[in-house]
Amino acid sequence: MHALSPEQVAAARQLKAICDELGVDLVLIGAMACRTWIDDPGRHTLDIDVAVAIDLDEFGHLTQVLSSAGWKQEGKMEHRWTTLEGVRIDLLPAGPKLRKWSILEWPISGIRMSLTGFEHVFRDSVPTSVAPHFNLKVIPLHVLALLKIAAYSENPERRQKDLADFAAILLRYDPEDSRRFAPDIFETGLDYDLVGAYLIGRDLTPICSAEENSW
Repeated sequence: MHALSPEQVAAARQLKAICDELGVDLVLIGAMACRTWIDDPGRHTLDIDVAVAIDLDEFGHLTQVLSSAGWKQEGKMEHRWTTLEGVRIDLLPAGPKLRKWSILEWPISGIRMSLTGFEHVFRDSVPTSVAPHFNLKVIPLHVLALLKIAAYSENPERRQKDLADFAAILLRYDPEDSRRFAPDIFETGLDYDLVGAYLIGRDLTPICSAEENSW
């Protein structure tokens, strides 16, 4: 399933080439990652959300390269960039130090973003075809669900969208139904609508820390 438009593919190719040149790991996250795995016609977005394994003290070099390529940063929204073709990309630095702190505080705006669970973004990402002859690392659907749980848990009042996204993932997890009708699932006696939650929990348990498993 190819969720990106041709213009978005061109932007992603350019960004990946820049990150490869800088030796920076790049992972597709957010709604476009979700749509890579499942068809969710009710979820519309113009953004591409990308995490890069770089800390803030090195992030300036990457932004200089992007600016030289004609990309424009949108004022105090330090994470938001627009390409020459008008493609909007939200760029989230999540280097080792930032992941250790589990928080990103942008130096200009002061906006704080949670990085809880982001170790899994880079450790468990999957190289995936997002366009013909073009692969990107993409966050797996169960890890995306984990990030949605973490974001909502930290600020329920402001993160209602994450709750809605998580609900959509629950309904569509394993969209081919190859696992929902497996013999071991029948043995659980679960209703069909609850199997997605069960499968996500089963996929997350082996990779999560004790703290993450307690959510």
